[in-house]
Amino acid sequence: MNSPFFSIIIPTYNSEATLQRTLNSILEQLYSNFEIVIVDGISKDNTIAIIQTNASKDNRIKFSSEKDNGIYDAMNKGIHNAGGEWLYFLGSNDYLANNNVLKQVAENIQNYNGHFFYGDVLLKGKKYDGEFNLEKLLQKNISHQAIFYNKVVFEKLGNYSIHYRLHADWEFNIRYFLQFESNSKYASILIAHFEEGGVSAAHDVVFLRECLLPLKLHRLQLGSRSIKNIKVFDEYWRLVRNADIRSLEQLREYAGGNKIPNALKKMVATQKLFSPAMLRKGLFSKLIMLFCYITYSFAKEE
Repeated sequence: MNSPFFSIIIPTYNSEATLQRTLNSILEQLYSNFEIVIVDGISKDNTIAIIQTNASKDNRIKFSSEKDNGIYDAMNKGIHNAGGEWLYFLGSNDYLANNNVLKQVAENIQNYNGHFFYGDVLLKGKKYDGEFNLEKLLQKNISHQAIFYNKVVFEKLGNYSIHYRLHADWEFNIRYFLQFESNSKYASILIAHFEEGGVSAAHDVVFLRECLLPLKLHRLQLGSRSIKNIKVFDEYWRLVRNADIRSLEQLREYAGGNKIPNALKKMVATQKLFSPAMLRKGLFSKLIMLFCYITYSFAKEE
């Protein structure tokens, strides 16, 4: 039997309310050379019954149900179980945009020699979020519901790091762009409807501290950006807040040996004056950020 062109990997846990819609969006595709790999985390509701009912009708569906160590562990198991040439991850509450998506993607990558193809998703009624480069990727992630990875990518880079509980896919995409950015391909295709509210809606403090902060500081050191730009200043304000960095010692610990601008040091000192709960209040945080920008953004370097 020939290997499928696409392996669509779906992690599930207590997904009875949305899983059938997700599966229907795949099974109704005009392009049929795919398999569905469901990795369940021992659901307590009717998720397994829904999977079994669908699998009994379509042999392209295979599944397992066992305890896992979080969603990225489940996704790594899906990678291991996948037999397709191109791997795609879909949340159990997400769904493909229309029945022509896989056909469009297959046509776009038929003569593509790269390993990372992506389009857009629909989030809160808006398209997210166009073509990326490394600079943009350090500001926001490409939705994993928008990306098709050739299996070679995981052979080259390894799997998702479960060290990052909420943003391992973001870290993986950064890892890819650091080495192979020019080998990625974007097409203006709406891939899926992404239902916000899962793990991606929260902050992965370990990722922000250990991965994103040192990389962003390195870009500052290279001179590609300036913290004297208010948008960049605000970006660092939110990064420091969300990474819960409350002291200069912590800032130095996670800087990765990169130079720390004085404005950033003063920013941390200012945030320390307020509770994390106060800093999460949008308007209050924005006003304090603006005050700091006016006061500190042009601080002289030592």
